[in-house]
Amino acid sequence: LSLEFRIPPGGNSGVFLRTPHDGNPAYQGLEIQILDDQAEKWSELRPEQYTGSIYDVQAPSERAAGKAGEWQRMVIECRGSRVRVAVNSQKVIDTDMSFYPYKVDTHPGLTRRSGYIGLQNHGGKVEFRNIRLRPLPPEVVRKDL
Repeated sequence: LSLEFRIPPGGNSGVFLRTPHDGNPAYQGLEIQILDDQAEKWSELRPEQYTGSIYDVQAPSERAAGKAGEWQRMVIECRGSRVRVAVNSQKVIDTDMSFYPYKVDTHPGLTRRSGYIGLQNHGGKVEFRNIRLRPLPPEVVRKDL
């Protein structure tokens, strides 16, 4: 999945992956966080709550988000239990969901391998464009991840 997003100052959004039809998609599936990382109101969040994180599970390896109000790019690849995320062409997540068995009780979505994709909104303005989704054959390796 690749997309571009733009959030306003203080904005909060996300991309849901592998979610079932019912329940909280951030926990019943996975959420890749989108946030105005520089906003003062978010300054005390945990690392696994910033842009590019697997929300409440895995922090991004670095803070790659741009400024609020600017278009940014996110690429997400899911292959079995493996999840990779790039924000603005910087790989920030490359992990395996099987590394987190201690979180499965609160995040049952860690064991899911299929489901819906969703774009989150917390009531503020968020924009998405150039959304592309394609299944990847096993032999394809993304160069930007």
